[in-house]
Formats: sequence, C-alpha cells, structure tokens
Amino acid sequence: MADDRRKKIFLMRISIAVFMVLLFSVWVFNLKNVWVGEQRFSSATNNDTSWQNLKADLSQILTDTKSQLKEIERIRAEKKKGEATALVNSLLSEVGELSATSSIATGTDLLATTTPPTN
Repeated sequence: MADDRRKKIFLMRISIAVFMVLLFSVWVFNLKNVWVGEQRFSSATNNDTSWQNLKADLSQILTDTKSQLKEIERIRAEKKKGEATALVNSLLSEVGELSATSSIATGTDLLATTTPPTN
C-alpha cells in the first residue's frame, strides 16, 4: 500500500516536471517571434515622416474636437436661455391670471369687517 502511494507521487512529480519543461520550451520559442515582431514594428514606425503625419493628424483631430465642443456649449447655452425665458413668461402669465381672478380677502378688507373687542 505504501509502495503504491510512493509510486503515484513519483509519477505525479515526473509528469509535472515534464509539463513544466514543455511549457518553458514553448515559451522560449515564442519569445523569439515576439522580439522579431517588435523589431519590425519599431523599424517601421521610426521613420520621421510617419511621426510627422501622426502628429499632424492628431493635431487636426484635437482642433476639430475643440470646435465641436464649443458648438455644443453654445447650443446648450441658447437652449437654457430659451427655457429660462419660457419659464419666466409662463410664471408671469400665471401670476397675472391669479391676481386678476383672485377672490382672497386682503388685510384691509379683513380689518374693515371685524369688530374690535370690547372690555
């Protein structure tokens, strides 16, 4: 029984070691391809004209974005101004209607209708 357990543990350790060596070798072979790819990419993008083109494109995109943001801010400001004007106008019209049709007694009307207390 103890012999079988030792054999199983020994077989497991050997299989793990073989798997580790296999994984390490695949990683090393793939590493060469990664370095070659990075060298191709760096040599292709090292060209000054490509950097200048990239810089010009980025500047143009930022300029366009800034102008579009300013346009959006202008439209929002106009919309808020229009909404505020409409709100004030509706409030004024409601106040005008309430004051024209108000039947609430004022303070002077109440004083005239009440009798003073007698001592």
